[in-house]
Amino acid sequence: MELRSKQRFSELNGLMYACGFTEAELGRPMVGVVNAFSEVVPGHMNLRLLTDMVKAGIHMAGGVPIEFPCIAMCDGVATGRYQMASRNHIADSIEITIESHMLDGMVLLSGCDKIVPGQLMALARLNLPAIMVTSGPMQPGCRNGRNFALSDYVDNRMAELLGKVRFAPREKRELMEQAFPTIGSCQGMYTANSMAIFAEALGLTLPGSATIHAVDTRKMTQAKMSGMRVVEMIQEDLRPSSILTGEAFENAIRVGISTGASTNLCAHVPAIAREAGLEVTIDDFDRLSRETPHLSEMCPAGEHAMLDLDRAGGVAAVMKELASLLHLDVTTVTGRTMAQEIAEAEVRDREVIRPLNDPIRPEGGMVVLRGSLAPEGAIARSASFPPGGLVFEGRARCFSDADLAAWAVLAGEVKDGDIVVARYEGLKGGPGAREVALLPYMLNALGADRIGMITDGRLSGSNRGALVCHVTPEAYEGGPLALVEDGDRILIDIPGRRLDLLVSGEELEKRRRAWKRPEHSDLLSFMRRFVRNVGTLHQGALEE
Repeated sequence: MELRSKQRFSELNGLMYACGFTEAELGRPMVGVVNAFSEVVPGHMNLRLLTDMVKAGIHMAGGVPIEFPCIAMCDGVATGRYQMASRNHIADSIEITIESHMLDGMVLLSGCDKIVPGQLMALARLNLPAIMVTSGPMQPGCRNGRNFALSDYVDNRMAELLGKVRFAPREKRELMEQAFPTIGSCQGMYTANSMAIFAEALGLTLPGSATIHAVDTRKMTQAKMSGMRVVEMIQEDLRPSSILTGEAFENAIRVGISTGASTNLCAHVPAIAREAGLEVTIDDFDRLSRETPHLSEMCPAGEHAMLDLDRAGGVAAVMKELASLLHLDVTTVTGRTMAQEIAEAEVRDREVIRPLNDPIRPEGGMVVLRGSLAPEGAIARSASFPPGGLVFEGRARCFSDADLAAWAVLAGEVKDGDIVVARYEGLKGGPGAREVALLPYMLNALGADRIGMITDGRLSGSNRGALVCHVTPEAYEGGPLALVEDGDRILIDIPGRRLDLLVSGEELEKRRRAWKRPEHSDLLSFMRRFVRNVGTLHQGALEE
């Protein structure tokens, strides 16, 4: 390809000289290296090292690496309203830097929840030769001879909070050490690893990227090879538009569904597809889920961690098992087809990756519900529902945010048979659609047989239970969720794909006339712009 950087760096000017550039570097491919390192994101703690490896690979292949930063938030630490807005900001900031300096390609380094999709949005938007390097998962701990991960740790702490168990200070420290033994993205099929698997299945990383762990030497080798490969991609003019096809998106969604991916994919994947000039809707998730068996029971739904999946053969082995359902002639960043990439893959552990003809469940775990409570749809991860709880009718317990609901749980006001309604948690109502993560953990810790939860916000990939999220229209926009009252009967029907408020139309109309939208009074300018411009979660939470 013709190097566009020659237009910007035709000769060594004084400012480039001041940055340490030499005449010998002019005319070589200029590669942006987007480093999302942060000292408060455990999933990114190795990115300085991986960035150095990428840059070494670029140098080895004859390119010139140009590193620049990318903001990063850990959803487990920085839970709040800025998460989804930060994703869009990440994509914008990468566009600004790459286009301002007319770089020829880029390597994107990240690993955690909003950063991976934000970088993928930029990759699709810019359509320059690019490759992603994900930071790698955290190793699971071990407690009582079994995997011990983030979700297990929070379960224990919530049980203590609700008075179910007591831990001495030494035991609390031990729980923490067991649950978080290394750096890396949290160990299960939470959002970070769901997105890493999606990126690999889409063909945007070198094989194995999603499951090679953060402390594994293979991760350094792969980073260096990625740097070398991106220079080759520039020379070959291999761009994302040749990789990001509708068939590739179907492949990646199927792989995510078969491994029990986070519901957050339903907000991120449509946004990435939109940047690539494609349309992916929540109905595509539902359609593919009906056709795709659930092959891997990963935590939080099961006991297997990402380390188990890696040892069982990784994403390539899952795709080999799903081969009859996939489009294997799609291109990947290696320049080879997906069929060629998975040709030598094999499943090494049938407990971790089940056979296609003997799955955990005949359908995948991502379900779209519609009905009188969600006219435009809602999302449920049925793979994480309790056994026998796929049809659940309960009485509403309504709260204007998840924090108030949590206080009610602590006060013993939520009982078996309730469906907790945590509303005004959406993109506009929250605002920002923070992850309503701790409330589901509290409901699990109650030990009740049947307690559900419905929200117009998002859930963490680490959550499990009878949970429904992304209810649209959201309550802030006057959706039916705003009209629910305590004691109303609600039906969650996973097989029937229904979410219904069992209240008459006449009564709802009466309530609608009396409803008033709550106002935000504490927003800074960035979030005011976000609330004004953002669409819906189902449309990818994009700003228009």
